[in-house]
Amino acid sequence: MRKISPLLIAAVFCPSLVSFADTVATCSGDSAGRSYYMYGGIIPEGESGFGEDSTPSMKVSLTLSDEGNWDILWVDARNEIYSARDSGGNVSFIGIGATGFSIGVVYNTDVGLVTGIYALSLRPDNKWELSISQQKQLNSFTNTGFEVVACQYVDLDNIIEKIR
Repeated sequence: MRKISPLLIAAVFCPSLVSFADTVATCSGDSAGRSYYMYGGIIPEGESGFGEDSTPSMKVSLTLSDEGNWDILWVDARNEIYSARDSGGNVSFIGIGATGFSIGVVYNTDVGLVTGIYALSLRPDNKWELSISQQKQLNSFTNTGFEVVACQYVDLDNIIEKIR
């Protein structure tokens, strides 16, 4: 039996999750990266510092509505779909450069502040990669992380048309 993508299920059965927006990028696979946990809160001094960071089977999609509203959808380890906007995030377009574009997200919640930059970049071999950098300043710990994952689909023409 063929497994159906959770993002497809969300688009069909939970249209409010995707806000009738076009999916302009999908990225998935095992990510690779590093993170830094600052000493303080629940992080003891001996456990602070840099370490490897990865997300097995990461799944991320970027959506863009005709009104110019961006959203970031991701599937977590429990195979549940989340929307940055529906989770209280303020998602905005940062800019477009010679080889890609960036989206920013800010969550200011009762447990702390999380900021992130989602940068899609076109490599010389015409493959896209998503670089995610996040800063978490939470009540219990502070963390800065960076991960990279391959993209299977990026609709740059649609993005350029909608941000004009």
